[in-house]
Amino acid sequence: MEGDKRMTKKKFILITDLLVTVFLIIQLQSTICYILEHIAVLHNRSIYDYLTLYSITGLEYAIHITPFGIIISWLVVITFFSNIAVIVIKIIDMFRKEEKLIRGLYRYFIIINILFVILKIIYFDSYITMLMSV
Repeated sequence: MEGDKRMTKKKFILITDLLVTVFLIIQLQSTICYILEHIAVLHNRSIYDYLTLYSITGLEYAIHITPFGIIISWLVVITFFSNIAVIVIKIIDMFRKEEKLIRGLYRYFIIINILFVILKIIYFDSYITMLMSV
């Protein structure tokens, strides 16, 4: 029973990490496209603008104009909350003395998990601020 529970946790962590990687690559590509397309007017912009306005270009925009855009948006929200659970599982596993759930270099993937959470908090904050200002 214990081994089955560990495999379920490993699969949960692997799927969440895979989704986090895909969403971060999409965000990075869209941010680079935004910077390249608007390079002439970006000299007075803050870092906050780069992290919030990336969704109007690149893959992010292409995804959001499709009929599946709302599904992807909800998948990002679900991934955000499951990523918080993965971070907690990884932190607890790092300080465990017994057999580790995550070994090797893969446990340092927690840095990417934390980066994803921080970037999405900034994005959600800008989105809520934009909704409240209307």
